[in-house]
Order: sequence, then C-alpha cells, then structure tokens
Amino acid sequence: MQPSMAVESRNEFRSTFAAEPASVPVARHELREWLEDGHIDEGRVPDVLLAVTEACANAARHAYPGGEGVVRIQAVDTDGGLSIVVRDYGAGIQRARARSAGRGLGLPMMGRLATSLQISTNPGFGTEVRMRFTGARRPVR
Repeated sequence: MQPSMAVESRNEFRSTFAAEPASVPVARHELREWLEDGHIDEGRVPDVLLAVTEACANAARHAYPGGEGVVRIQAVDTDGGLSIVVRDYGAGIQRARARSAGRGLGLPMMGRLATSLQISTNPGFGTEVRMRFTGARRPVR
C-alpha cells in the first residue's frame, strides 16, 4: 500500500494511510497543507495537527497488533468549525497495559486541544476518534 492517499475538495479532506508510524508524518503534512488553505483560524492549526497526529499515532501503534491495516482521516470544514474523524479497523482500545514513562498522555491532551472529543471503540472492529475544533482555543486545565 502507498504510504498515503489524500483526497481534497473545497470543504473536505480525506486521507487513507498504512497503519505504520512512518506514515503518520506524511498524513500530517497533507492535512497541514489543506488546513493552511483557510479551513480554520491559522492560530488553531498547530492544535489541530497535534491532536490529529496523536490520534493517528495511537492507531498506527496499537490498532493492528502483529498485522497490517489502514488509518483514515476525514476533515470537514463547516460554518461552525472543523470536524475531524480518525478511524482504524483494528483491535479497538484495550484495557490499559502497564504504564511506561511518557505514555498515556495523548487522550487528555486531545481533549484539551479540541473543542469536543468523542471516542468510540468496538474490540475487533476498530476505533473512531471524533474531534471538533472552533476558532477559539479552549483553556488548558
């Protein structure tokens, strides 16, 4: 599979990439180019990229233990802001394993950066991370 395949239109961005850590920066770069075309306040671009990168990295790292798969990003620019879905079709979120230094901070960070965050998981059928971003940054708690 190619590292990434992006489809862009005026109000929508879609990308499908191999669930490998090396593919995440490519998908991030594609999304950045689309965002910088004015789809969200330029001051919010770093927040959006950080949150989406974390969701993609989690999927690339955990969704397909011992196998291959894909991660999909869909971003839609609406009048009220930006809606982004990061989806995999892998194992789903499993119970927390033994913590290692620096791990386990991604979900709370995504929650602080996004205006809203919803995570749905179905073990064996994947995980869907839905984020909504509006122009004003949410205060960090």
